[in-house]
Amino acid sequence: MALNKKDFAFRGQGQIRQFVNSCLLNLSNHHSIDTSGLLPAMASPSGQARLRDILVMPMGTNAALGDSRYSFQFVALPLVGVLTRQAVCMSTMGSESNTIYSVVNNYHQSFIEDGIIPCMQELLSRGSLADNSPAAAKIQREDQYMCIVSSMSCALLAILRLVYEIVTRFRDSRITLAPTVKTLVGQVNTCITISNETERDRFINEIMVIEVNKLQKIVSDAEDSIITILDVTAADPVAKSTNVPILSNLRNAFDPPGILSANGPRHDNDHTEISDISILPTPQEIICSRPPFLPSNGVPDAPHFLSDGWKRQVDTHFRLYREDMMDPLRRSMTSFLAALKRTPFGQEDRLLQNKELRKVLDNNVNLYVYGNVQVFGMIMDKNTGGNIELGFSQPSKILGASKEKRVEFWKRSKNRLMHGGLICLISRSERVLDGDQDASTPNFQLVLAVIADRDNEVLAKDDKVARLSITLADPLQYLLLLNSASPKSSKHWFLVESSGAYFGSYRPILKALQLCIPASLPFGKYLAPTAEEQAEIKNIKNFVEPPIYARAPTPPGTGKTWIGVALMQVLLANKAQSECGPILCICYTNHALDQFLEHLLDIDVLDIVRVGARSQSERLEQYNLQALMKAYDKPYQVRQTLRETFSALESVAKKIKNLESELKGECVVWEHVQTLLMLNYPDLHQQFERAIYNARQSSIGNDMGSQSNVGSDEFTTVESKKPKSNHPFDRWGIGQDIQELEAYNKHAEENWQNRASHPNHNQFDILGENSNVSRQQGPVLRKIPSTDRPIHLLLNDDIWSMSMKERERLLDQWRPEVQETLMNRLSDLVKLVEALNDKKNGAMDEVRRGILRHCSVVGMTTNGAAKSQELIKKLAPKIIICEEAGEVLESHILSALSSSTQHLILIGDHKQLRPQIETYNLSSDSSVGKKFNLDMSLFERLVNSPTKPFPKSVLTTQRRMRPCISNLIRGPLYSDLEDGEKVHRYPPVCGMGMDLFFMHHDHPEDAKDAFGMQSYSSTFEANMARSLATYLIKNGYDQPGDIAILTPYLGQLSKLRDALKGSFMLVIDERDQEQLDKKEVEEDAEDRQDTVHAQGGVKIGVKNVSLQKQVTLRTIDNYQGEEAKIIIISLVRNNVANDPSATGNIGFLKSSNRTNVLLSRAKHGMFLLGNATIMAHEKNGIWPSVIKELRAHDRIGDGFPLKCKNHPEQIRIAESSEQFKILAPNGGCNLTCARGMLCGHVCPLQCHPDDVDHRLVKCFQPCDRLQPNCQHACPKQCGQVCGDCKEKVGSFLLKCGHILQNPLCHQKKNPSTITCRAKVTRKLPTCEHEHEMQCWQNPAKIVCNVPCGLILPCGHTCTKTCATCQNTSLPKTSKGKSNEQTTDIRRTNHGKCDTKCGSNFFCGHACDSRCHQGSKCPPCKQVCAVACAHRSCHLPCDSACAACSEGCVWSCQHQGRCDMPCGVPCDRLPCNERCDKLLLCGHRCPSVCGEICPPQKFCVECKDPDTMSMEVDMIMMASLGETDVDVDPILVLSCGHALTMATLDGMMEMSRYYVQQEDRATGNMLYPAKRTLPGTEVKQVSCPSCRKPIMQLLRYGRRIKDSQLSLRLKKYQIVQQNAMADVKDQFDVARAQVEMSHDNFMLSLSKVQADPWIDPPSPENRKLGKFAKESDALPGSVFWSIAEMYGIPAEHREEWAKFIQPVAKLAKKLNEINRKAAMSPTKQVFEAAVSRLYRLQQECRSLDSTDKDQLNEDVASAEIQKCIRKCGLPSDGNGGSSYVESLAEKTNALLLALSEASSAMEAAGANTGWYWFVEDFRNCCLLHIQLTMKAAVKGHYDQRLAYSRVSLLDILCDQVRWLSLRPLSEEDEEAKQVRFKAVHSLKESFMNEIKELQRNCPEKIKRECFARADAIEKRMAVAVKTARGDLNAPLTKAEKLEVFRAVAATLSGSGHWYRCPNGHTYVIDRCGMAMQQSTCPECGASVGGGSHRLLNDNSLDTEYEDLYRQRE
Repeated sequence: MALNKKDFAFRGQGQIRQFVNSCLLNLSNHHSIDTSGLLPAMASPSGQARLRDILVMPMGTNAALGDSRYSFQFVALPLVGVLTRQAVCMSTMGSESNTIYSVVNNYHQSFIEDGIIPCMQELLSRGSLADNSPAAAKIQREDQYMCIVSSMSCALLAILRLVYEIVTRFRDSRITLAPTVKTLVGQVNTCITISNETERDRFINEIMVIEVNKLQKIVSDAEDSIITILDVTAADPVAKSTNVPILSNLRNAFDPPGILSANGPRHDNDHTEISDISILPTPQEIICSRPPFLPSNGVPDAPHFLSDGWKRQVDTHFRLYREDMMDPLRRSMTSFLAALKRTPFGQEDRLLQNKELRKVLDNNVNLYVYGNVQVFGMIMDKNTGGNIELGFSQPSKILGASKEKRVEFWKRSKNRLMHGGLICLISRSERVLDGDQDASTPNFQLVLAVIADRDNEVLAKDDKVARLSITLADPLQYLLLLNSASPKSSKHWFLVESSGAYFGSYRPILKALQLCIPASLPFGKYLAPTAEEQAEIKNIKNFVEPPIYARAPTPPGTGKTWIGVALMQVLLANKAQSECGPILCICYTNHALDQFLEHLLDIDVLDIVRVGARSQSERLEQYNLQALMKAYDKPYQVRQTLRETFSALESVAKKIKNLESELKGECVVWEHVQTLLMLNYPDLHQQFERAIYNARQSSIGNDMGSQSNVGSDEFTTVESKKPKSNHPFDRWGIGQDIQELEAYNKHAEENWQNRASHPNHNQFDILGENSNVSRQQGPVLRKIPSTDRPIHLLLNDDIWSMSMKERERLLDQWRPEVQETLMNRLSDLVKLVEALNDKKNGAMDEVRRGILRHCSVVGMTTNGAAKSQELIKKLAPKIIICEEAGEVLESHILSALSSSTQHLILIGDHKQLRPQIETYNLSSDSSVGKKFNLDMSLFERLVNSPTKPFPKSVLTTQRRMRPCISNLIRGPLYSDLEDGEKVHRYPPVCGMGMDLFFMHHDHPEDAKDAFGMQSYSSTFEANMARSLATYLIKNGYDQPGDIAILTPYLGQLSKLRDALKGSFMLVIDERDQEQLDKKEVEEDAEDRQDTVHAQGGVKIGVKNVSLQKQVTLRTIDNYQGEEAKIIIISLVRNNVANDPSATGNIGFLKSSNRTNVLLSRAKHGMFLLGNATIMAHEKNGIWPSVIKELRAHDRIGDGFPLKCKNHPEQIRIAESSEQFKILAPNGGCNLTCARGMLCGHVCPLQCHPDDVDHRLVKCFQPCDRLQPNCQHACPKQCGQVCGDCKEKVGSFLLKCGHILQNPLCHQKKNPSTITCRAKVTRKLPTCEHEHEMQCWQNPAKIVCNVPCGLILPCGHTCTKTCATCQNTSLPKTSKGKSNEQTTDIRRTNHGKCDTKCGSNFFCGHACDSRCHQGSKCPPCKQVCAVACAHRSCHLPCDSACAACSEGCVWSCQHQGRCDMPCGVPCDRLPCNERCDKLLLCGHRCPSVCGEICPPQKFCVECKDPDTMSMEVDMIMMASLGETDVDVDPILVLSCGHALTMATLDGMMEMSRYYVQQEDRATGNMLYPAKRTLPGTEVKQVSCPSCRKPIMQLLRYGRRIKDSQLSLRLKKYQIVQQNAMADVKDQFDVARAQVEMSHDNFMLSLSKVQADPWIDPPSPENRKLGKFAKESDALPGSVFWSIAEMYGIPAEHREEWAKFIQPVAKLAKKLNEINRKAAMSPTKQVFEAAVSRLYRLQQECRSLDSTDKDQLNEDVASAEIQKCIRKCGLPSDGNGGSSYVESLAEKTNALLLALSEASSAMEAAGANTGWYWFVEDFRNCCLLHIQLTMKAAVKGHYDQRLAYSRVSLLDILCDQVRWLSLRPLSEEDEEAKQVRFKAVHSLKESFMNEIKELQRNCPEKIKRECFARADAIEKRMAVAVKTARGDLNAPLTKAEKLEVFRAVAATLSGSGHWYRCPNGHTYVIDRCGMAMQQSTCPECGASVGGGSHRLLNDNSLDTEYEDLYRQRE
């Protein structure tokens, strides 16, 4: 209650004592009451106030009742007890506990130094804790629950622990409390001296000594501010080993960190204290060229700036482990920066291609690069801490791929952009472009960030941009990204990720090392002894050895895991007595941890908790901490804390979103600029404050300071069109005051004009008595600011007198400063989010601690332990067990230690695998890394310590390996290794001649890729391992774990997996799988297809399936601690081809640790694949000894010895994988099995040892068994089940009346089972149909499948089944209720008609779409039927195809040959003679002369029955057998049907193509001459039998090819029409785009002034509007790219190209349509025919020996004309309307672009290069109009001709106006005459076109065209007058009215007419507001303005505005 009241105050010592004792009672562990609420209450403001009241109050040793001070014994010591309770000091609610200790630390002077220490000293001097005051005894009697400290030792121990908590939490207190600690040391010594010699006192005294020693070490570390650098000149001690680096070299190279270095700090993250080093690297650190400070490790007497001890040990491992993370990152980033620096500007995208990137990167650098990085903003909600959403281009592999493929890619790319990974955002610095750049200036901008969230769905959501959530290392850099990496920015940013070290795994370890207090770590005497402790250990003779179970090493197979489990069992059995609490079990990998915990479950240790979400064990799911937390009831205070935290996070999230939106916005808000102005610009701030005050005081508002309150009854207030802002600063920023002044002046001018023109206006009113104005000459206007002064002149000026330019200049200066302020606020909010998240996690940790403290075993990985260091610290485990400790880095072990650790058990073997690190130069195997030894585990260091190695004993009995296998490691590594009895009883390996064998081969390893980046692999060994594994499985090794295949290389692992995926389901280690996924993604990104090795959609090797025939596939590094019956090893390395001496390098295989693991995994058998000669080389570690042992026992050979299990005498050698299939196809041998089966027959199969009992063999012999009931013989095979008796018996009558003929035996015995299947016909109850069914069937359940047959509305018959129509016709309420219908169902709903349309297309095909009544048939999608003797068209039928240009093949001896190309209608006459060729049968061909002979079956002599009955004469309806082919031959169609010549002649309309005469002798028709081609559309003729188009009949080539030409032309016209329709739609879009961007374009032109360009460009260079060649169809029209010759600025040209791009794209498409239109199918065949005829004439002429001279030009032309006439085809090449329409649309596009170019010219000035460009552009438009008119006349397109003529009128008018743009000198009479002549000529042309339009304009568009022509004619009149210089005279009112009407037709509304300073009228179109500045064409004065503001000296032309108001 006291903690909750804010105004509460203690009333005396008694109340304080009650409060302290109640707190102590609540925090005790003797009840089950929830005390979680006390800690937050004490940390609350009111709780802090109560605690402060107690801390500052004096205390005394005899003050039991006094109110001026309280009792030390009854109040102070209980309060110390409260502060040192586990619920406070061990609480995971770190924020609350730190707050409490912070209050104590703030008042340590009054509470500890002035209170507790003196009181304790006084009591020690007394030798008693008693309070000698008279009231002490009374208080103790009255308050029975009061806490009383029992002994002096207990009181002093509590004080020590309080001081310990303070100095470990607050670094400064280690200095301020140093004197207190020294005093406490003396008090401890005194206390020990005076204490009783009881067992309890001795125990407490020992603990007290430990505690005070820890305090002393912490304080001494803090006081050791002067760091002594070792003397580098000292002499080297004698090196004990050649592997120890020479100390002199280490001392010479020694360069300490930070300020200790002689050269100063290396970068901004180089510090002496590791706690000051940022774990995240800085950009300076990455690009720093100086090597980092890396202390030596494991090298005695090596230099270091710290003395020996825990602090140096932690410092060393922190720096080395961080360098292991930094080295790959540094190499990757510097290599990429160098590559980027070498890449030319504009070619940065090359670095996004993996192959191109590898070419420019350094060797052994692996990274991922993503381009086009964009920042989309912050993601802020209650679950995130101000993360930033980042976007980048999808990798090229999946760019544009489907979403499924993108999701699959990112799922497989688990090693890309991992959660918690470190990335670098890189961009070129803008300063690199400066030529005078300083060498020290960085060329790049680097931003480091950590990936906060990775969601595959989010990454794959967009096909072009992947999105990611990141957290910046420096939040202040967000502003940089916001300004330069936003979607609108053009700057190119890269996202670079090093694929080496994963930052997320390093960070928790490094953070734990940073936060640990070295002096508080246990076992310092053994793990990190000081110099004194080392000397002490050396001098101790009776060194206490550790227990046997804790000694090392333990060789493979000797039972390390068994010892660990047994040890855990012993510890747990004594848990209650030892009070050890939960035992912490840590392992390096999740796999090893799961295995160890499962072993504990096997021995019924069930009280365990598995921490971490990456467990793969199903057995441990119920023991996972996350699962337990779901069922755990959270305490009330935890729930309350979570609620408050989430609420606070939501509030902060809103603030962050608001700040971010303000950061992104361009406006400067008063709220943010106010402070800046107040501090830096007080005068301006004061003016704004005054304006704000006035605005608040006035209800109407302030009218801009001194110019406000304009009042006159004659004027009205004019409102601005823009919305007003009420805040004066906003009004000032947007210039609202200036806008109002402009509106006021405009209104004043209008009023003045109205008054002056009023008929009753007295112009002398101004002289009246009441007038204050004298001689007023115009309206009274207010001054509008228009100055342009620099910044320094504005800082003390009146804010309202500043122009908009000046205001924008000030705002631009303030904006960065405001943004910096906002960023600081944003950074503070992000830190607040982090603090709130820490508070939330602390509350959840309290729940976790509540679960963990009640369990017996806690399992974590070392990384997980580092992440949960605070939780472990509060859990305070006294015992830590580390499994496979030889594989764990020392830094991981150190991060798991805490001050509570009393027993550390390391289980492992240092001769097996070392810890894995990323940087080879830090490893013990590296010559450079021998001084660092980062991969040396703590386990190995203790065993092999050069100074004082730990005592050790070796477990010598191994119980895993067969003796022949253990011999391989016995000699070189474990000389005392013995074999247990168990291994001698192993059976021989089934199927193998030897249990251990090395297959030697010379097959070279696979080649690497071009960059040497691929891992080693061997296809031969992969195939051999697969075959061997298959063979062993067939020999009985088919249980999970029986067989394992090991390899040292990831590349070979991938090969093996691919080789085995078709044979087995694989079990692959999680680490190997992750590495394989990473490798596959890298390969896929280069050149592999996106394939997924899957079975049923599941990736092979990912899902562990409990199936037989499993093979475990691992790399060596991931198989330590495991075993299998059979091990197959693929060594891979076989570089004999490159090394003839066979002494090639075997890489890391030479490591004895790795070899030890490799050779010690097998139990029964081990089989190796490799090159024994290479492995035996002396430099390859222990391999020479291994090979020697194998050779000694003849265990090396060229192939594996296979020994048949069933036939042991059969031993074969398998030297290749193929031989396994030949020698042992079933796992045995090639002999027959010949063994008896259970049925008594002999097995006929080949030897198969996998099924000895023949359980899977099916016997095919006849069955020998009798049926038990009837004794009939079984007719089946022996291997089949006999079943019911199938013997046929006599017939009998069924109940339904039918007789069952020949029933089976079992049926007759049980008639009830018989189903009568007699066929009956019954009417169905639901429809009119009858149905044949079996007797047993119910008609009501029969589904009627008879076609419905009813007539549909479309006229077709319904083809659906009756049941389907019934179902759709049923009401919804009846559907699905019952399957039995007993009443008739009316079929009223038939759905859509399924009948095919069948309508004939013009191509001859029939429409195969479903019935589509009321709509057109879709385009024909069948394959085009056009074919000839040379080729067939394979395009879709609706696509236009080209005609064949080869020579026609139709020829015969009677009529000669056709001279036309194959695709042109034939020019020869048909032949009616019968073909005289012979068929294959020897008989005469029945077809027509010149045709291709038909197949033999059409022979009329052979008389094939099928063909003889074929109807061939459609006139006489006669068959082939009835037809005389001599009189009427047949022709066989391509479809296979045949018809007579007479029939086909009629069908093919021969009379239309040839002159027809009847042969009186035979009655046949003769064709003596050709007719002209019809020239109309000719339809295809189809076969009357199958409706396929008739093609490839040579006789009808003229008609068929004419129809094909018609078909092509129609297809072509459809394609062109569709293209034109699309372009017309795009034209409207392009016009709208140009109009929308017009103002911006004009504004951009105004920023750059164009230089004068008076002289025209040279004519030969002016290509726009000219024909480059005479043969060109169109003039040059590349208007979007302005040539430099015009003298237009480059900025103008670039802006023009961007602006006009929509029109340019349209023009290009129209060019393509026009090009195709000019080459129609008609034109193509015409040209092909003429050219072929001409060539034939030339060939004939060359054969004539009498004429060898070349043809002259006239003769050649005559020959060509002759060929044209002979051709008979039209010569017009324009493809119909598309040619005219495309020309017309292109002309419209050109005119649109011309109008914009003219506007640009007017803005830039007529004296610039724009003038000449527009002149050429206009000529281009004129030529296009003329070409359009010519084509329209030729094609009789009258409407298009009329429209083009109107456009021509417009151009002619514009040409006249154009002549007046250049000033004409009065003195230059010749120039005047030239102009007048040009004007006259143009006027004449104009009037002629007007007359033509009036005569020939179509009636339909006459009104429209005449109206446009009238308006243009009026403009023409003005233009002519202007061009002649006649406008100097005033225009009459009628002329002005004509001018107004002509121009106003193109304007909308008023407000467009203005005057220049000299009174010349000009017009502003569009909105009428000035957007750019130009010059008056008449006087050259400035006109227009900008930003909707008119120039001050320009004015509104009220005369023309009045004309607008007076219009009808």
